[in-house]
Amino acid sequence: MAIGVPVESFGAKGDGVTDDSAAIQACIDALPAPQGGMILFRAAQYGPSSGMVNGLLIRGDKLVTLRGEGAGIQLKNGTQLVFAPGVVGITMRHGVAGLGGKSRVEHMRLIGNGAVATADGILLQSNSSILSNLVLQSFGGFGVHVSSPSGAIADNANACVGEHLVFNANEAGGLKLDGVNSNGCVFTGLNIGASLGPAITLSGVNTTTVIGAVIEGNASGIVLTIGTTNTRMFGVYYETDANIALQMNAGASKNVIHFGALGRTVGDPVVDNGSDNYWLSPNNSLHWNGFVVGRELGPQDSVELRPGNLILNLGAKATFLNALGSAIWTIQGVTGDLVISSAQDNYLSTGNKVQFFGLSVFADNAAARAGGLSFGALYRTGGNPDLVGVVH
Repeated sequence: MAIGVPVESFGAKGDGVTDDSAAIQACIDALPAPQGGMILFRAAQYGPSSGMVNGLLIRGDKLVTLRGEGAGIQLKNGTQLVFAPGVVGITMRHGVAGLGGKSRVEHMRLIGNGAVATADGILLQSNSSILSNLVLQSFGGFGVHVSSPSGAIADNANACVGEHLVFNANEAGGLKLDGVNSNGCVFTGLNIGASLGPAITLSGVNTTTVIGAVIEGNASGIVLTIGTTNTRMFGVYYETDANIALQMNAGASKNVIHFGALGRTVGDPVVDNGSDNYWLSPNNSLHWNGFVVGRELGPQDSVELRPGNLILNLGAKATFLNALGSAIWTIQGVTGDLVISSAQDNYLSTGNKVQFFGLSVFADNAAARAGGLSFGALYRTGGNPDLVGVVH
């Protein structure tokens, strides 16, 4: 059993009617510095349906843990904290002179009442803070906003960790990181849906890691803006009806995004760059498992296309890959139809390559057909040069 202070000991009711914000804040403030302590919430609704009129503030001069009894599969189950429109649910900040950090919020559901774009579920401005097993829903801002707007030590938000987080119907978007000192954060096990903005936004941050994310039904997918570097995202499942999966703007560099799968992605493009010249800005890497609708690449970009149907259609583009680039398309074990289309004769400009691996070797078209390959399939000749042929 967890040893901590029940929030009811400071007058919180958890009856779904009383505004418990003052009682909860009094409990947080009463914890001694610097050791802090754990505050325990029952499986109950804290705040009326219209929401508590004040948010909660955790300062980093003490180690505070807010622990509920679970987020609940459905409403009325688990611990729920309900906040009024325009209220930031929980703000986690450094203490005096930037002391502290390392506080936690875990095992609960935070519910907003929409309407105000600045009202985030959790505004995180404290180093090494931890968010675990949370549901964040219906806030007007972002579900979680990791931010260091001034760059001063008082609002540093480096090395934060989020695990098993569910974002639902937050208006500005799901997860956002911005500022010059919101670096080295790690997020695992994300489920982001029904946002009216992007599922994930990274703006000017360095070395963010995301491992395992389901992105479904949001206005758009992942946005990386100027100054965002060294991002690593692995195992991203993206599914939506007709929106942008990934947007990398100019000045975003050295980022790797690995899409584990694409669901009902329709429309063109699935990758967009806003007003920039390239679908990916320089020195980024995009990995897809499954099918791809591809577009032009910038200098030194690398795209790895894993097994599955592949369609590359440039329409009126003059070249398949930009003439400035030294980009490499690596195509492994292609199955199904392969279509490469351009309005011009040059599919590849100087300095670019297309590499095919995992293809069967046949001497010529007749041998490939006799070997059982169907119309449109690819094969290698195995000679020098090693040519790629299409069964016809």
